[in-house]
Amino acid sequence: MPGLWSDDYSLHDVGDGWQRVGVSAFYSERPRIAQGVADLVAATGAPAIAAYISESSCAHVEGRTPAGVAFTLHLPDRDEACGYEHLDGRPRPSPPDAALEAVMAWAAQVGRRTSAGAVAQILDPAWSRGTIMEEVIIDWYGALGFSSRGMVEPTVDPDDPAFEGFQKQAFRADCKASAQWRAALEGDTLDVSWDLTEQEREYLAFRDLLWGSVYGGGLTQEECVERYDILRARWV
Repeated sequence: MPGLWSDDYSLHDVGDGWQRVGVSAFYSERPRIAQGVADLVAATGAPAIAAYISESSCAHVEGRTPAGVAFTLHLPDRDEACGYEHLDGRPRPSPPDAALEAVMAWAAQVGRRTSAGAVAQILDPAWSRGTIMEEVIIDWYGALGFSSRGMVEPTVDPDDPAFEGFQKQAFRADCKASAQWRAALEGDTLDVSWDLTEQEREYLAFRDLLWGSVYGGGLTQEECVERYDILRARWV
């Protein structure tokens, strides 16, 4: 839920060493909610929880700890088609008691002080009917004892005018990569015009480098600008 609504990304301090990050997928990206959370926990040795929201109407929620305590939920948690494609697989509806027990076990494992009543209200299938799912998820995190202590400011601005023209070039390459992925999934073959050129691959690689630097851990703003100037000069 970037922004909360319209930005491409956001990062909040939610206390006790936890952070809440919001991102929008690139055009060609496909969610790996369950495996993504498992990979994150394995890489960091820390617990994690994630929610993938479809059209503000439903959410696939995953929680996992390094000790293997985990839960998988679809919100709203009711036994009916939600109308949205779940590329990572829609979690099956859970009996209310079982869902509550799994979430509370996760919360206890990670040291969250929360009430079963607050969590049960979120899990009530009637509670989220007709509501905006982004707001439901914020309430969900609140029920688990997380509250925003303020937005963490990015260290690199991907919208800097110095990157003029980059988004358009990367988006075109992204669309071609997405078309290739979809064709492979459906067993189709695209003609060579859909093959990514060296230029397009380099723009996608720079996109990953740029976004991987937004909150530190990568390049500085000045270094990103310098890399982009080299990239742009190469393909003028």
